[in-house]
Amino acid sequence: GVGNETADLEKTFTTLKPTTDALPMISNVEISGKTDTIAIITWTTDIISDSGIEHGTTSSYGNRIADAALATSHGLSVENLTPDTTYHFRVTSKSPGGL
Repeated sequence: GVGNETADLEKTFTTLKPTTDALPMISNVEISGKTDTIAIITWTTDIISDSGIEHGTTSSYGNRIADAALATSHGLSVENLTPDTTYHFRVTSKSPGGL
């Protein structure tokens, strides 16, 4: 057919890194429940990753629990805690690529 064609100026885009190479961003860390000997800790990540919690009675932690299941919503139960004791903790998440 007969017609007129026009073209826009050239543009570029960059694709995202594969999730296996990306570093998970951790957010919404909460203690969603606790008793005298158990604390349930939850958090979210922006990409699928595993779940881990380091915990202890000092900031050196000393204990770690983990779940290798990949998810963006995480929750682990820290058990066998001593009643009426202050604990330090930090959550960890690692992407499938290991970063």
